[in-house]
Amino acid sequence: MRERLGGIEAAVEDQERRELQAEIDAAAFHAYGLERRDVKFVLDDFHRVENPKLMDEMYFDLVLEKYDLLDQKGPLP
Repeated sequence: MRERLGGIEAAVEDQERRELQAEIDAAAFHAYGLERRDVKFVLDDFHRVENPKLMDEMYFDLVLEKYDLLDQKGPLP
């Protein structure tokens, strides 16, 4: 599959994986047409967990940051 996608490298570092997941979450909010205030509401209401997936305040802030970036610049290659 990797070869078919142009030889992309797997994200193995925790921070890189966290950043990519935040981008995916932000893109999903955009795909569903949610406004930023709605995204903030969902993230504020979402249960924080630490295991197995780290979903804490820093992660939700990262999702909002990625959401804003998509809003300003559109999808990036």
